[in-house]
Amino acid sequence: PGYYVISRTNGTTNGVTITTAKPTAEVHDKNSLPGDLDKTTDKESAKVGDTINWELKVTASNYDDGKKVLNYTIWDNLSSDWAAIDTSTIKVFVNGTEISDWDLVSGSANGFKIDIPWVNTDGSFKYAPVVELKVTYSGTILNAAVANDPNAVENKNTADFEWDNETTPDVPGDGDETDTKVYNLGFTKVDGTNPTKTLAGAEFELYGSYNTETKEYSNPIKVKLVSEGLYIVDPEGATNTVISPADGQVVIQGLAEGTYYLTETKAPAGYNELTDPVEVTIAADPVDPITGEVTQK
Repeated sequence: PGYYVISRTNGTTNGVTITTAKPTAEVHDKNSLPGDLDKTTDKESAKVGDTINWELKVTASNYDDGKKVLNYTIWDNLSSDWAAIDTSTIKVFVNGTEISDWDLVSGSANGFKIDIPWVNTDGSFKYAPVVELKVTYSGTILNAAVANDPNAVENKNTADFEWDNETTPDVPGDGDETDTKVYNLGFTKVDGTNPTKTLAGAEFELYGSYNTETKEYSNPIKVKLVSEGLYIVDPEGATNTVISPADGQVVIQGLAEGTYYLTETKAPAGYNELTDPVEVTIAADPVDPITGEVTQK
């Protein structure tokens, strides 16, 4: 094991490292560079209050074009206060094994920066010549998350990384980002025979699940009132009831993709309650790009 130079008959050379000869030798080019960072999330769509998990992966090497790598730095930033990162959930892995030898340089609900030392005090490397470096962490979706607004900043989470080699600090790598979508649900309560006549005072409860056989609802979506007819998802809310105002229009902000059920629990004066729930499916692409028709149910 060690570092060698392979010289070709055409005069070209490569510096390499051999890590083992049992059962086979692994040869790594010292002139290689760390790879690009890849960022993923377990939720491309989420509702207010959901926990969201992120994962960062990058191929980390001991050398940067022949120069010894001393340290890796990774940082993460949200585009706005649409989520709250929990820095206590940060974990760092090398080739799948969690390590504790890293430092939280700075951290808040909006982002963090961590340093990962790559050499020991005697100058030797801590890890194999080429490894998978992975960072995982979690956060919570807040009610400031942007929903269905093409003019607003998307709910982005951007991650970047850099490294220090023995001659140059802060060598930049290629970062990555994710975008988590949040949706609004709007409907209008109208007269069954005269759709131009809007109705006030209709009360609906919103659920995430409905059993068609038992006629039972579950997973109530708790909300809080923002203004007349406008509600926002609130996991700590006291109710899942929304009430139609004078114009009949109700908007519920902060929902994820999926199917929801509205059951009318109180009809306006002089009307009967709906006998069946109103099923609403929020899709990632609710509008047909060609016809402009709304495809969600």
